[in-house]
Amino acid sequence: MRFVSAQISLLVCFLNVTVTSTWAFDYFTGLMAIKKSKTGSDSTEIYVLGGQDRNNPFDTCILQTTLPLPQTGKNFKFLTGYYNDDRYADLYVIQKSGTASKKTEVGVLDGKSNFQTWLLRTTTALPETGDNVEFGLGHYGRRSGTGIDIGFDGQYPDIFIIKKSQTASKKTEVSVLEGESNFQTWIVRDAQTPLPETGDNFEFLVGGYRASHLVDPTSALYAIQKGSTASKTTEVTVFQGRNPGTYSDARPFWRVLLGPTSTALHETGDHFTFLLGSFWPRGRYYDNAFGGLRQEELHQDIYVVKKSGTGTYSTEVHILDPDFINHLNEYKKWKLQKGTPLPETGDTYDYDFGVFRFSCG
Repeated sequence: MRFVSAQISLLVCFLNVTVTSTWAFDYFTGLMAIKKSKTGSDSTEIYVLGGQDRNNPFDTCILQTTLPLPQTGKNFKFLTGYYNDDRYADLYVIQKSGTASKKTEVGVLDGKSNFQTWLLRTTTALPETGDNVEFGLGHYGRRSGTGIDIGFDGQYPDIFIIKKSQTASKKTEVSVLEGESNFQTWIVRDAQTPLPETGDNFEFLVGGYRASHLVDPTSALYAIQKGSTASKTTEVTVFQGRNPGTYSDARPFWRVLLGPTSTALHETGDHFTFLLGSFWPRGRYYDNAFGGLRQEELHQDIYVVKKSGTGTYSTEVHILDPDFINHLNEYKKWKLQKGTPLPETGDTYDYDFGVFRFSCG
């Protein structure tokens, strides 16, 4: 199938599919498209392209349904994570502006109901936000009351808020709202990164880095510089989140874990966008209090989505390999390059990206 012109938001998902083979993996990636406007149903619609076919990933639509939302625009951001522990990835809906409360608002749609039932609808401690703010979903981590580092702060993901410009420090800043409090409590406020204020040539992603949960169970911040780079390629820098053994009393998002490093991708423009995932998880992951597979337990691939100007006349997915064995080769080679059933999409399309797991069993 092919999709008609619309504003579409693509997200990466993990499908809980058990296969019989020599591979001991239970989880496979899929691609979700959210059609935000110009839908026949007058609702926001959702599609999932399955990645379980290793030879032809993202070629088959395994879910197509409307969401209990009217058509949406650029003031909405869609992210995914586990709100509960039922092993189904849930869809976080962030309304950045145009809210009655004059606050940024968050809703969570239940993955087990195919995103038909609301698990949460709430205001947050964050005022309305604009185009200079990006969002990510992850786990900042915390210390217990006895001072023992216990890593993840409850089962609920936290919201990472990246303010790219119009900051008091003239740096790109990161704040974190606590998931455990339904985003009413600040864990981090206006933490400075080493980056100056950034613009449209930067995208920011939240995810694990080098299975860092083994020594520091927090989400890292990925900065993707799309243009004006010294190497004339798209470059990646990774910043550590919470420092080991601390909660909010140290300097988060300042230490550089990687880069800036060049990649196999040339400099890119507005017709490219990025997300994190793991195309083929590198191990078997077990259930825990957080619902099974976690983003922080994966060494992250970088998904490069080329929206237009493609040789296949479709929206294309290209995956940069992190090469966790050879640190010097991180993101220097391709793991996958192919077209999808989505047509080419241009500047009139509003894309939101996130990383999630979707269980179909």
